[in-house]
Amino acid sequence: MAKKSLAQIRAERDEVRATVTKGIDPTTARKAAKIEAQAAIAATIAEAERQAAENKTVADLFEEWMHDGVSRQDGNAELRRSFTKDVLPLIGKKPLRNLTEKDLLAVLRSVKARGLNRTVVIRNNDIGQMLHWAEKRKPWRGLMTDGNPADLVDVNKLLDHDYQEQRDRLLSPNEIRELRNIFARLEHDYDALPAGHKYSGIRPVNPRVQCAVWICLRTLCRTGELLKPNGATSIWKKAPGSSRPRPPRATRASARIIMYSCRHSH
Repeated sequence: MAKKSLAQIRAERDEVRATVTKGIDPTTARKAAKIEAQAAIAATIAEAERQAAENKTVADLFEEWMHDGVSRQDGNAELRRSFTKDVLPLIGKKPLRNLTEKDLLAVLRSVKARGLNRTVVIRNNDIGQMLHWAEKRKPWRGLMTDGNPADLVDVNKLLDHDYQEQRDRLLSPNEIRELRNIFARLEHDYDALPAGHKYSGIRPVNPRVQCAVWICLRTLCRTGELLKPNGATSIWKKAPGSSRPRPPRATRASARIIMYSCRHSH
């Protein structure tokens, strides 16, 4: 503790004398001053917390939604990848209270500029899911006093006029080419890994699985039809303890699910 100067000591003495002269107990006065100082500090902290809550950003909402509001089969890996790439760079730092439909349209148009109609629909649905989750919970709903901007977005106006929603067993020509490139990229990246790193690296899609995907896409056959074709030997091995042939665990899905999981593996 720093030593008080003689002038400070005299000033405090004079202040105590003045307090006594007014009929106020100096000890009580010091307690009151301490309480007032603590109240001022508490008010300052409360105001800072209020301002922090009012200025919570879209990125803050995204992190809480990822932790408490959504749970997908891949552990939300694809959601994090897609938001990190397409959404957060544009609106992540924006306070949620200032978010408008124009901001959301800017995100979707940036995706559309890459010619990805289907991805526009997916991003719109994911952003809408996050915002609808937020408007039912504190403190987020208090920041959306003007309503949910996702409700004002008409995604159909952003899509090509001839675009049609594609079903699980149909990929566009561009997506098929993209899938081929993804398979090749995964193989190349895995082969390029240095010694000792391949065990923890992302493995390429099994060649048998690739063949199965191309057969599904070429013939539009169902997974069950591919597993046990009439008059032919199944390309799959039998699982241990089972009399029924089946593909490796990672391939028990539709061609579209396989395609998107491969597309976003990096």
